[in-house]
Amino acid sequence: MTFTPYSGDRYWDYPEIVSWCYDLAKALPEWISIKELGRTANDNPIVLIIIGKDPDHTPMFWLDAGTHASEWTGVMAAIFSLSAWGETLHTPEGQSWFSNNSIAVLPCISPDGYQHLREGGHFVRSSLRPPLSGTERIGLDAQDITGDGHIRWMRWKHPAGPYCLDPNAAMGLRKRTLHDDPENAFFLSMEGVFLEWDGASWKQAALKHGIDLNRNFPVHWKPFSMFGMDAGMYPLSESESRIATEAITQLPQVCAALSNHTYTGALLTQPYHPDPDLGDVDIQLMEELAEQSVSGTDYRVIKVYPDFAYDPKKRIIGVWADFLSSNLGIPAYTLELWNPFSWAGIEMTDPASFFGHPDPKIIAAMMTKACQEECKEWEMITHPQLGSVEVGGFTYLTTIRNPPEQLLREECRKGLQIANNIRSALPKITIQTETTALENGWYTLSIILENHGFLSTTSTLRAEQLQLAKSPTLTIVPNQGPSPTTQRMDVLEGWGTGLYKQNPIYASIGGRSCRGIGSWVVQKGKYTISWDAGRAGSGTVEVLVS
Repeated sequence: MTFTPYSGDRYWDYPEIVSWCYDLAKALPEWISIKELGRTANDNPIVLIIIGKDPDHTPMFWLDAGTHASEWTGVMAAIFSLSAWGETLHTPEGQSWFSNNSIAVLPCISPDGYQHLREGGHFVRSSLRPPLSGTERIGLDAQDITGDGHIRWMRWKHPAGPYCLDPNAAMGLRKRTLHDDPENAFFLSMEGVFLEWDGASWKQAALKHGIDLNRNFPVHWKPFSMFGMDAGMYPLSESESRIATEAITQLPQVCAALSNHTYTGALLTQPYHPDPDLGDVDIQLMEELAEQSVSGTDYRVIKVYPDFAYDPKKRIIGVWADFLSSNLGIPAYTLELWNPFSWAGIEMTDPASFFGHPDPKIIAAMMTKACQEECKEWEMITHPQLGSVEVGGFTYLTTIRNPPEQLLREECRKGLQIANNIRSALPKITIQTETTALENGWYTLSIILENHGFLSTTSTLRAEQLQLAKSPTLTIVPNQGPSPTTQRMDVLEGWGTGLYKQNPIYASIGGRSCRGIGSWVVQKGKYTISWDAGRAGSGTVEVLVS
C-alpha cells in the first residue's frame, strides 16, 4: 500500500487528517505506527504518529500542533512534515536516520475546536468546553446569520457608533473622530445575534468556548483571564491537555520539541519570566539552537520574556512549551507560523505590544491587504433583532490568522525546515572498542562512547537537576562466567552546549567531555556490551576478545 503525499495545497477537515495518518502508517508499517491516545467530548480521536525503526531505544524529536482551534496552518505544517518524512523513508538517507532516531507527531491537540471552525462555527480558542458555571452570557453572540458558511462583520448605522464611513478605508469604515457627522456613524461587530436581549442594550457576550489549552498546563499555573479566555479550573483540567501530557511523559527519549502555532513568523524561546526555572546555560543553549533552526527562513527568534509578553509584570502561565522545558527539561519551542504583517507590507518589531495595544495604522494595512485577497461586499439584510444591518468583509481565518490557501505550501515548507533543523540537533552516540593484551591471558577491554550531537545526552541541565534524564551506563555480559557488571559515566556533552560563549581568542573545551570510557580486565571470549545513554538512546555491541 502507498500513501498520497500532502503537498500543502489546501486546508483539510479533521476526519481527512485522521484518515490520511492511518493510511500513512499502513503504507509504511515497518517504520510508522499510529496510536489513538483518547477521545474528545465530540468523540474525535486524538492520534499520535511515531516514525522510527526502534523508537524505544533511539533519541526522539516531538512535534505537535492544533492547541488553538483557529491555527490551521500549524496542523497542516505538521501533516506536511509527516508526509515529507514518510517520503524520505524510500531513500537510504532517510532509512539510515530513522534507524537511529525517531519522531513523534501529535498533529492536532484540540480537534473538536479545529473541526468546529472548519465547519464555519463561531470563534473558539481551543476546545468546545462549555462556559464556566459562573459565566453569564448576555449580549452579542457571533453566529452565521446569513448561512454562507462564514462569520463575517456586521455593521449598522447609529449616532453613538465608534466608526464612520470612509470609502478609502478597508471595508469602508474607519475609527470615528470628533469632527465626523453623527449621521455617518456606525457600530461594527462580528455577525451574530443578541442573547438574553432586553430589547435595548448593545454589548458583547462572553465567549461561549473560552478555554485556552495553552494556559492549562502545570507550570506556574494560576487562574487566568484575557480577551475573554481562561486557563481552566485547575492545571490539566481539560482532557486534551491531559492526553498530550500523558503522551509525552511516556516517551522518555524525547530530546527536543516543537509546537506549531500561528501567527507572527517567529520561533519563541525561553525565558518566560525574569526569574525562570531554567539556568543561563540552558537558556543560552536554546537560543543558540533557535537561531540556527530559523536559518534559511525569513523567521526570527523571539524571547518570550521580555519580547513576547503582553504584560511584562505578569508571568505567562500554563504554556505547553514552558512546561516541557521547565518541568521536563526538554528544549521546547513555540513556532508562530505565518507573518500577516510582512504580507501586508509592515515591519513588525513588537508583536506583543501590538496584540495588547493595536496600532490603527497597522490594523488598517492588514485589513486592506485581507480585503484585496477576499472580501464580500456589504449586503443589507434584515436582522431578527436590529432590523436593517449590513453584513460583509473578509475571511479572517484565511487571511490574518492563516495564509490564503495559495500561500499555505510556503508556510508548510518553513515549518518543515525548522523542524528538520531542530531534529538534526539530537544527541548522536557512536561506539568504539579497544582491546589491550596484558599478561597471562588477560586483556583490558575498553568501550568508548562519544556524543557527536548538538544536544547532550540529557538535553539540558534542567533535566539533570530534576533527575529526569540519567547519565550513560555500560554493562558487560560475558557468555560464560561472572555476572554482568555495570559502570556509570558522566553526562556526554553536546557540541552546542557552550557554543554561545565560545571565543577562539580564549579557547576552551569546557568542563564536561563528549567522550566517556568504561574498562574491564577480561579473558578471551565473547562479550555483550549493553549501553544506555538515557534520552540519547541505548543498544548493544558484541565484542570478541582473542
